[in-house]
Amino acid sequence: MSENAVVYCTNHKYIDQTATSVCSIIDNYGKHKELSILIMANDLNDDDIFVLRELPNWLNKRNVEVSVWNPPEMIKKVNNYYNADFPVLTIWCLFVPFYFNSFEKILYLDSDTLVYTDVDSIIEKVTNEKAVFAVRDFYISMISGTEAERSYDEISTFKNYCNSGVIGYNVKKYNSIIDLDALIDICNKNHYLYPDQTILNNMCQESIGFLGFEYNYQKNDAWLFDWALKQTKNGDIAKEIEKSRNKIQVRHFVPYEINSKPWQHFGMWDRWDVDYYWYYLKLKNLQMQNFKN
Repeated sequence: MSENAVVYCTNHKYIDQTATSVCSIIDNYGKHKELSILIMANDLNDDDIFVLRELPNWLNKRNVEVSVWNPPEMIKKVNNYYNADFPVLTIWCLFVPFYFNSFEKILYLDSDTLVYTDVDSIIEKVTNEKAVFAVRDFYISMISGTEAERSYDEISTFKNYCNSGVIGYNVKKYNSIIDLDALIDICNKNHYLYPDQTILNNMCQESIGFLGFEYNYQKNDAWLFDWALKQTKNGDIAKEIEKSRNKIQVRHFVPYEINSKPWQHFGMWDRWDVDYYWYYLKLKNLQMQNFKN
């Protein structure tokens, strides 16, 4: 078994996006080390599980292993969770280091991501100094210090508020600073608009290492050029985001406009739409080549 792992939390509704993201990881992964990709889900059908497990073989990366796991028993203690916008699987990521505690480092990814690099180069950013390594949230960073931030009273620090779509965990350190019972309790209280993200920021505030914007590039060009770069308050942040645009390591499809994710519209809006469908079609072609009636 490898020392490090990549983890997803998903269900049947998001399996297309999850599998496409996994395909991008395997396609860009080297052959020099073993890698475990762990998918936490409780409602995938056997055919989908088969495809996920076979992807490394189909892509000739036999040093990668994909496995599917049921959520752990500890998550069943979150029995009073409700959020109209984010289902309970949204908070599963907060329990990942407790569940997969045999690994030294874990890279958690949301399903709506594409990986453009060997994930080892991202995992190497996870050091012993901090429990969590993440990227500042694009939108929250842009409204820091403006009138708009008053709408988000759950956020205690705007400049350093991280997006939870890409999280590097130092497993041992995370488990040493987070009390499991306290985590379960706060998940049951339904305090937050953005539950997993705000809980992560609040509980790990003193032990977050910040990665460059390119490691969780969250918005499309319309957001950057038509809105962010036109702001005067945090123009320096917008310019830093713009610089990261040409060296993206992980593209995270956080919505800007309605139906702005690639699978929510028909036309190709930008180069990342093209990339998403390139990997999606690669995934489907692999399935067709290996289809057995």
